[in-house]
Amino acid sequence: MTVKTAVVLGPGGPVGTAWLAGLAAGLRREGVDLGAADLIVGTSAGAIVGAVLAGGGDLDWLAVLPPPTDPGGVRTDPQRLTEVFATLGDTELERAEQWNGQTGRS
Repeated sequence: MTVKTAVVLGPGGPVGTAWLAGLAAGLRREGVDLGAADLIVGTSAGAIVGAVLAGGGDLDWLAVLPPPTDPGGVRTDPQRLTEVFATLGDTELERAEQWNGQTGRS
């Protein structure tokens, strides 16, 4: 197969995914379909958008940023956190013993 056109898409997490998808969707609306390229290569966010491009999927649903996470939704147990740090900092334990049943107990 001879490659005449290629699209290379980079990373960027959720913001990169939305940005790349938005750009590709806008280009598609204007008559430039990146999905028609002979080769589509992407990493991370670019791989997600590249897969949608290659499959002819709807880019608009990826072009919207997800809502921010609610910082109040994360609950940290101060006592459990103290135990974890104490275990990790215990120089009397062998390295393997630090991870063997010392954290994650219910």
